[in-house]
Amino acid sequence: MAPSYSITVKNRTGVPQDYYLFSSPASVSGDASGSDVWSNVMHTLRTPRDGVARFEMSRSYYAICGTFDADPAHGGKVSVYKTQPVTVGTGEGAGMGSTVKLTVTEDGSVCDLETPVTPGEGKIGAFVVDTGTDFTQMDARKNNLFIGIASSRDGDRFAIENTFTPLPNCRYYLAPTETFYIAGGHTEESNLVKISVVGKRMAVDFRTRGADDVTLVQNEDGSFIFQ
Repeated sequence: MAPSYSITVKNRTGVPQDYYLFSSPASVSGDASGSDVWSNVMHTLRTPRDGVARFEMSRSYYAICGTFDADPAHGGKVSVYKTQPVTVGTGEGAGMGSTVKLTVTEDGSVCDLETPVTPGEGKIGAFVVDTGTDFTQMDARKNNLFIGIASSRDGDRFAIENTFTPLPNCRYYLAPTETFYIAGGHTEESNLVKISVVGKRMAVDFRTRGADDVTLVQNEDGSFIFQ
């Protein structure tokens, strides 16, 4: 089983609470990396008063492509067309991360991902999506195309982490993040998140926590603290 992170939230607000999990935007670099990288709601859970919610985030990653259901905005929805398992880079040579080729239909409206090449061109901590020349920048924006990152423990149920609009003929290096947010409130899985408009939230950076399992407590005033 792939390694994972987990966040446990203890609800001490005195009332039932909904919680949701999302990641910070992934690091995206390469030939052209000016597009806004969106976070997506990875998981949602409801707790009773004094209940506990446990979120688990797999570190088994997938390249994804699909469409935003409208111009991307906070709360917007997405449709995933294809997922492909990828490996992030751990070093040179055989340790290079996967490379995945994006293809798009002639009318520019439907995207697909070819079988990944591993080892590919992925730098340490990253994999590559090569967007090719099947579409134009106008096609991508008119049809709301996206590429991005998802994670999955079993290759069946996916948690979308980040999405963004691709440009043609580019080689993107996508590095999954290790920083996640917990927030209170009702939303739907996979919806787009603009972090700056989310109210009460708590960031968990597993690079600095020194553990793969973290426990948070939400107090009566809505604030979160580490236990």
